[in-house]
Amino acid sequence: MEHETSLPDGIGRPSIYQICISRGYRPWRLFLFGLHSERKKGKAQLLIKGEGIIAGIELAEKIFKMYDPSLKVELLIKDGDPVQYGDIGLTVQGSSASILSSERLVLNCMQRMSGIATITHRLTEKSCIPKPG
Repeated sequence: MEHETSLPDGIGRPSIYQICISRGYRPWRLFLFGLHSERKKGKAQLLIKGEGIIAGIELAEKIFKMYDPSLKVELLIKDGDPVQYGDIGLTVQGSSASILSSERLVLNCMQRMSGIATITHRLTEKSCIPKPG
């Protein structure tokens, strides 16, 4: 499957997805699962595996949609929300091949962003700076 790496109209700089594709990221795991057909449909959920502050939910939707505009993404929580083990962050439905091809980039970005958000939240809770309000 060939991927479009040109910039959409109105965007002046490359997206994270475009940078990753241009640097050689390719979803080879797709072939390991034998999902050669775009016709196979699937559904996936983002299951939260720990306690913290979620970040990257909106970015995840953009990555899924950029990879395959026909994917249906439902955001169940918002960036900045506290989360716990077992929460569901989002669901995505559509081509199984597209979901598997884009999920690793989504997870890598969200894990990094959520880790930073969680550590920042914990540090501000421990700081001596008075809380606004």
